[in-house]
Amino acid sequence: MSTNFSGDPLSNDEIARYAIELRRSQGLNDLDIPNLMAILECDTLLTRFGTKRLERVVVPDEELGGDEAHTLITESCVRLRFSRTTNNRIEQLDRRARFTAAHELGHGVLHRNSAPLARARQQNVRRMVDSFVSVERQANFFASIYLVTDAMAACVECADDLSRYLLSGEAADVRWERESKRRSRPKIAAAFRSLADELRNVGRPPSTSKLEPLVCPKCFAKTLVFVGDRYECQGPCMGVNGEFPDGDGPIF
Repeated sequence: MSTNFSGDPLSNDEIARYAIELRRSQGLNDLDIPNLMAILECDTLLTRFGTKRLERVVVPDEELGGDEAHTLITESCVRLRFSRTTNNRIEQLDRRARFTAAHELGHGVLHRNSAPLARARQQNVRRMVDSFVSVERQANFFASIYLVTDAMAACVECADDLSRYLLSGEAADVRWERESKRRSRPKIAAAFRSLADELRNVGRPPSTSKLEPLVCPKCFAKTLVFVGDRYECQGPCMGVNGEFPDGDGPIF
């Protein structure tokens, strides 16, 4: 059974920033596919709270009670405990196992300690928490960005294409949701700018440069134009008026 608890509220942009900072601390550029086994063998981990010691422990599957991995967090150390099966799958580049490893790294980077999670696991309970503070959602989102940066996602056309980055189907859906929103922002911004322009022009007389001259009802020459807030005849009568009788034309 999976467990959940509330952590510090973190926006997606904040989580993404921590994921990118971790990649850079590990010497990865924005297009590198992380070597999870090499990362897990590092001695340190850059977290929200500073650099901590990183430990990876492989245990028999039954010791984790059916879970793939557990993360233990203290003020100075992040200990990742993987089931033997999961550890083997990470070595074999299994997509789900890679996401599990990145997810556990997310806990280590983002969260203060693992005591609430340990208590929930011990009591075998499932808690419903708001997504904004859900440590499981935060770790999932962290993993999706850590494994596939915005620069990497920009190179594909759909969620299925994310498999080239060794991402599982479920993880690809999570990652593609962010990428879709990122791609739609310019279109949304353009639509709002267009709407703003239309609203600014509501009630504004049309530009005289875009109007054909009208026939003046006084001198009957096609020399009537809109100037400022009224109509003026540019012909022989030089008439001026600002009213239309029932939309038929200006009167003088």
